[in-house]
Amino acid sequence: MSESKVLSPQQLLKRYGSFFEKSPGVKIDSSRVPQDLLPLVAYAMFWGITDDLVRENLVREAPEDIKANLKKVVAQFDDALDAWLAGDEAENPRPSSEYLAYPAMGMASDFV
Repeated sequence: MSESKVLSPQQLLKRYGSFFEKSPGVKIDSSRVPQDLLPLVAYAMFWGITDDLVRENLVREAPEDIKANLKKVVAQFDDALDAWLAGDEAENPRPSSEYLAYPAMGMASDFV
């Protein structure tokens, strides 16, 4: 697997295999995600866990190639993530689950 290839939801499920069941998962409404960040929906659904301990334990258990892919893929979208996270929703006292999942996914990447 190329470390920097963005995996589709089906590819992610296939690549992660039994590890896929380890994530509690996050519900994402893709209509609430900026267009340029849609390729990361499957990653945000898997890694976008807001509970730090659960997310960090998941990262610790992840196979090395999966962690490498996460880190490389998230890095490709760094500017788009920053733009969204610094946008209008940053002022929202009740941000959407999508808005919370994406930075949590970024924290998982940072924790790798």
